[in-house]
Amino acid sequence: MRHENEVWWGQKIIGHIDGKKFEKVVQGSKHMLKKPPAWCIDADAFDNEILPTCTEIIVRDTESGVEYYSTMFNFEQYKGTIDRGFGRQYFLTLNHWLQR
Repeated sequence: MRHENEVWWGQKIIGHIDGKKFEKVVQGSKHMLKKPPAWCIDADAFDNEILPTCTEIIVRDTESGVEYYSTMFNFEQYKGTIDRGFGRQYFLTLNHWLQR
């Protein structure tokens, strides 16, 4: 059963919308793009669910304990597009994220 604040990609929950924030919880060793080092978000989910609703993006790495933060403006300005077999994704390299 899908809940209103969940963001899905296929049959998987990829994050949640909390107010104006999109929050994604990841395992860095498994989910971080290696080349270039970046965090990715499914492009369709971003365009259809996240962009119209949110002003901030938060990625929480459960392994390192680091929380990566970006405004939507920053993400839109510096994002790239990639498809390495998981569908079209937008990525933001680590140098464009703030860490908390």
